[in-house]
Amino acid sequence: FIFEGTSYIQKIEEKIKDELSNFCVECGEENPEYISINNGIFICGDCVQNHLKFPKSISTIRKNNIKSLTLNEIQYLLCGGNRALLNFICNEYPKLAELSPDILYRTQAMVYYRQNLEYLINGSIPPMKPSIKIAYNIPNFLNDINTNAVTKTNDGCDYDYIKDIKDLMIKNDKGNGNNNNIKENNFTLNGSGNNRRS
Repeated sequence: FIFEGTSYIQKIEEKIKDELSNFCVECGEENPEYISINNGIFICGDCVQNHLKFPKSISTIRKNNIKSLTLNEIQYLLCGGNRALLNFICNEYPKLAELSPDILYRTQAMVYYRQNLEYLINGSIPPMKPSIKIAYNIPNFLNDINTNAVTKTNDGCDYDYIKDIKDLMIKNDKGNGNNNNIKENNFTLNGSGNNRRS
């Protein structure tokens, strides 16, 4: 088990207090009501509508109620979290930030991300990291999924916020050489430059 000898509830509550886990990973809405377990992320009631159209292999949804989760589900949040996913996108496959969620979660890069979480938690076979050439492709077995998902132009969400976070990370890391953490507290979560915390 991860964090052996330590209370899982205590650790996951600390995770939820993380700067980014108090916000929907997709739109920045405060106090997200749902969790996508196998992606290890927190999402709001509006953005969860797309996830509910996915098969569970892409996104397994639970209410954001830690005490109702199994220990295995809690481990996905401990190994993942909003910060981990955003760092993965910004540092590994930045063009994912240009995709709407109905496409993003089906890409080869996100298949790898979920498989890697599974590996870290359950000790399954280590996944092979996709090259840039194929990372943004949708595998054939996920190509036929019809989500009827709305696009960023009409669902009220602005997916350009990930690019804003990437810019902040680069700016903040110039002096400290750290590429893995977002240091600013008042980061912008959407492409319009509005602060969702105000």
